[in-house]
Amino acid sequence: MGDSATINTQAIQKAIDRASAVGGTVVIPEGVFISGTIVLKDNMTLHLSDKGKIFGSPNQEDYLLVEKAAGRIRYPGRMSHHLIYAKGAKNLAITGKGIIDGNGYAFWEPYDELPVWIQHKTDPNITQKSNRVYSNMVELVDCEKVYIRDVTLQNTTEWTLHMFDCTDVLVDGLKIDNNLYGPNADGFDLSGCQNVRITNCNISTCDDGICIKTFPASRESKNITVTNSVIRTSCAALKLGEVYKPISDITFSNCTIYESSRAFAIYTRHGGDVSNINVSNIVANTNAPLVLNRPFQLGAWDMKDRKTGETIIKGGDISNVTITNFLATTEGRAMVTADDGAKVKNLTLRNISFNYPYIENPETYGAKATSGQFQGMNEEGKTAKAAMILSGVEDVLIDNFSLNFPNPYDSVPKEWRHPVRIENGSNSRHTPVYGLAKQTEMQALWIRDSENVFINSPLANSSSSDLLVLDIENSSYKVMDYK
Repeated sequence: MGDSATINTQAIQKAIDRASAVGGTVVIPEGVFISGTIVLKDNMTLHLSDKGKIFGSPNQEDYLLVEKAAGRIRYPGRMSHHLIYAKGAKNLAITGKGIIDGNGYAFWEPYDELPVWIQHKTDPNITQKSNRVYSNMVELVDCEKVYIRDVTLQNTTEWTLHMFDCTDVLVDGLKIDNNLYGPNADGFDLSGCQNVRITNCNISTCDDGICIKTFPASRESKNITVTNSVIRTSCAALKLGEVYKPISDITFSNCTIYESSRAFAIYTRHGGDVSNINVSNIVANTNAPLVLNRPFQLGAWDMKDRKTGETIIKGGDISNVTITNFLATTEGRAMVTADDGAKVKNLTLRNISFNYPYIENPETYGAKATSGQFQGMNEEGKTAKAAMILSGVEDVLIDNFSLNFPNPYDSVPKEWRHPVRIENGSNSRHTPVYGLAKQTEMQALWIRDSENVFINSPLANSSSSDLLVLDIENSSYKVMDYK
């Protein structure tokens, strides 16, 4: 009964079981159907009609308790409560113009005026942190031949759609609409998935938009294409992160990204290697209410204990990455850095253009940055005043890197003047003082401890004629056709 009151879990599950037995379709008609966990099975389609909605129950007892697929080191054996769940299913589809709503607000603490990182509620009846009430809204584990089209996923309790060790997946025309500050509200997470196509999607969420991962319990992730999508996120729009095992053969193309802290990122501090990555035809802006926004960032670092500084996990390498036709409107810096012992190598950066409505001074927040994305960085690089920071990289081509800086007496544009800015990974809130768009001067390139860097960018410039365009030390490099 779609009356916004009846718990429909058993009725929907009974229909799913019958549809699976005959290769049929379960239709969610017009109405709001409250439900706990429903388990999808082989050879069936869950179809949501135009005005049909599955709405997550606010009651914990309506959810099935299952072992968490990710197998995170931090919380081994953690149990999960999902709204939509499938394990080992084949020939599975979710289609239609309707909505799956996780009712995430029922699981969050009250929050003050935004922007602020919203927190999950705590349950006094649950004593172990590993058995939290909230979990990924849609969880597909070890599934094969999965087809998801046109549905809207919204108000997730944690990650919106997580696929773990799934094979042969097509996601087409999906819409994700979450609170921009919802806790751990990733859009797509692909862990150990292979042969995946994601296209024509529209994503608005808090945490990573589309994130490819591997975990100790997962397979390698490979053969994944993401294209023709629009993404807004308070974190990274396109990301490879939490890499315990290799990730390879990935394409991100033809995407528009807006109001996002980072358009593209790779982090390998969990020990796995990343290779053969192609990023092309990206248009982005970083107009998010955060400090230290970045057009893109690649980091190969060790994971270290924040208190002792001791290495917990040796970082993996990043190799064979091409970023081409990447246009960003930004106030921040692109960063490509590696720890001692880790490598970023065989990198091509071609046709990269940054337009600056204003220049954020990295010294204001960079030296005290607590986010894990800065944990393994060269300390000098955290506050270096250059549009692109390279440290510890080798075999790099920077071809046609161009910059457009604001005029000396321009003010910060109104649409970039966020009254409050917050930090990624902390609850710190800042009230910026906006004045001239040039909050500092900036060079084009800052390079340290790198080998075989080739620069062919005659249009690269600094924000002031009094400032050198290139700042390079302890590195081997060649500047080609530079004026």
